[in-house]
Amino acid sequence: MSKFAIVIVALLVAMSLATPVFAYDSDGSSTVGDRLNQVKTNAEQTVSETREKVKTTRDQLQEVGSDTTEMVLSHKERIEQHRSELKQKIEASHVERKIALKDKRLELCEKRQGKINGLIASSAKMSREQLAHIQEVESKVKDFYSRKELVSAEYDSAAALVDEKEALAVAAVEVAESQKFDCAKVDGEKPSGEIKSLHETKRSALKDYRDSVKQLIQIVKAAHKASVNGGAS
Repeated sequence: MSKFAIVIVALLVAMSLATPVFAYDSDGSSTVGDRLNQVKTNAEQTVSETREKVKTTRDQLQEVGSDTTEMVLSHKERIEQHRSELKQKIEASHVERKIALKDKRLELCEKRQGKINGLIASSAKMSREQLAHIQEVESKVKDFYSRKELVSAEYDSAAALVDEKEALAVAAVEVAESQKFDCAKVDGEKPSGEIKSLHETKRSALKDYRDSVKQLIQIVKAAHKASVNGGAS
């Protein structure tokens, strides 16, 4: 458990609060029919083959964390999509809360609310700095690959994965920055649940983004080595 999560739990334990745990449609090509219109039949066959190719392409893209729809979206649109998804989950948790804090539990929570929000803000700042550092490394690696005119069969898919993981990390960090701990809105059965869940989502997204950049670095290193060795020969 991270220091952030430990501090949050410690504050809430003082209130006697429980610590939470956090088709394609089938091909369906039409029958040949009465064969009186061969052109129509050929067209239907072409459509069927095209659908299969699209499905195959989508499956391949999913292997690097993306799908056909996401690939046509701009980077900003993908970030907005992930941001909206995270916010919807938070709103859903508010709707699904079982009981509200009341009386002394609410009063005790409100006394600690400011400190909890201060910790959340500090964590968000650290995450923003970590995100900026990874983005800087990513930019330098991509620039090096382009500037050196390197070639690798693995680069494009790895770079696409990096872009997707970056979008997820940016969205997670931005949502975490915008959230405030509100004793009047938390679930009385697990008041720290929403905070810990969002913190874990952010931590995981940053880790996945960092790991994808590390993978890209290895691919670029290999491409550079191959280029140098090829030039030497």
